[in-house]
Amino acid sequence: RTGSIVLPSAILAGAILVRKIGTKSLYLTFDIFDADIWWLAPEGDPRQGPLMIGLVAAAAAVAAGSLAKRGEPALPAGADVDASFKRYLPFSNLFGLAPIDRWAVLLWQTRLRIGVRYLPRLVVSLLGSLLTTVLALPERLIAPLVLRRDAPPPVFIVGMPRSGTTHLHNLLALDPQFRSPRNYEVFNPHGFLTGWLTTALLTPFLSWRRPMDAVQMTVCSAQEEEFALAMMGSPSPYWAFCLPREISRHDRYWRPDGFSAADFRTWRRHYRLLLRKLCVFGRRTPLLKNPANTGRVALLRQVFPGAKFIHIVRNPQAVWQSNMRLAEHGFAVFQLQDPVEGDNYASRLLANYRAMTDAFYADTADLPACDVAEVRFEDLEADASAAVAGIYDQLGLSRSERFDQRLRAYLERVSSYKKNTFAQISEADAQAIDAAMGDHAGAWGFGRPASTAEKRAA
Repeated sequence: RTGSIVLPSAILAGAILVRKIGTKSLYLTFDIFDADIWWLAPEGDPRQGPLMIGLVAAAAAVAAGSLAKRGEPALPAGADVDASFKRYLPFSNLFGLAPIDRWAVLLWQTRLRIGVRYLPRLVVSLLGSLLTTVLALPERLIAPLVLRRDAPPPVFIVGMPRSGTTHLHNLLALDPQFRSPRNYEVFNPHGFLTGWLTTALLTPFLSWRRPMDAVQMTVCSAQEEEFALAMMGSPSPYWAFCLPREISRHDRYWRPDGFSAADFRTWRRHYRLLLRKLCVFGRRTPLLKNPANTGRVALLRQVFPGAKFIHIVRNPQAVWQSNMRLAEHGFAVFQLQDPVEGDNYASRLLANYRAMTDAFYADTADLPACDVAEVRFEDLEADASAAVAGIYDQLGLSRSERFDQRLRAYLERVSSYKKNTFAQISEADAQAIDAAMGDHAGAWGFGRPASTAEKRAA
């Protein structure tokens, strides 16, 4: 009736809780020898009593009659089921394996301002953090001392969040010449070489599909390294997903000018260590997908000379709509606070979008053509093989028959995937997007469609 399972789930959980407390504490007991107990709790179990059965039957009849009378309304195109249930899931915070010292700093910065409904999630996260901290401590102490060989210059996939970076990453990660970080490595960055126990613990709590777009995800799927950097202690805007009321503290790290000298040194040290660990058993080229790096190419070029960059772009209106869904449905499984109205990821999106895109073009203007490539998500979606071939040609990369076979098999496997559908964008939102990104959209081949008023005038 409501489109949400929060209320019925809460009723069921409450009933179980009351029964457990009653039976364990003996506060809720029945005298089975009482002559009148048959209607309430025969054999001491109220679930078998005519009273409870009658109440459930009456409630079912009322609900059935109500639905028969008013019908079950169909959701309009693009409407989403209420995301509130995701905020109650205690096992969904993938930052839960961050070391306890990192959590201590973050919680101190927030002055422990955590939403009441998020306390179970915080408790589970801290328990996982404590376990991981202990198990990963030897690797965390020894790895920086013994791993001294730098990885080859990486290939970076950048682009605004929700521009298709994941799809492109999944395609290119099929190439045997590349080494991409996996989920079990990214979410346990201090201990993935030796911490097989924590890797096993991650598996049951990792969603099989991403909460914002239902893209399939396993413990071995390719993943963006920004999560690992954030959990290692580097400054990262991703902590604002978890602590949205601290967005002013973390959001500045989308761009280089937000990094202090100390921030940069920490970020550089962690980035190099992560890639050394990824390539410790081979010298394959790291393939890294990280939307947060879109505006940080200048920093990457300082740390990784010789790196190559692939920039994926998408129609800004589609990017905006998809990010609005991300803000509602994706972050609901991370957050420990409710965002501030008027100052949150969604309200800052267009300003960040513009600043990151401008920074990317400024930072790559002097790169040779063989070090930077650009692809449109729409072209990748229409003909992935041709788009990938174009990227390889631009960057001067070689393709193997093994990669081509993997690519064809993967594309066939995901051919039935259906993207999210969205309601038509409002005229006010379209104008705001055009004001922020109109010139870039035109350069990418996405002309702004005429508004309703313009169509009427014509």
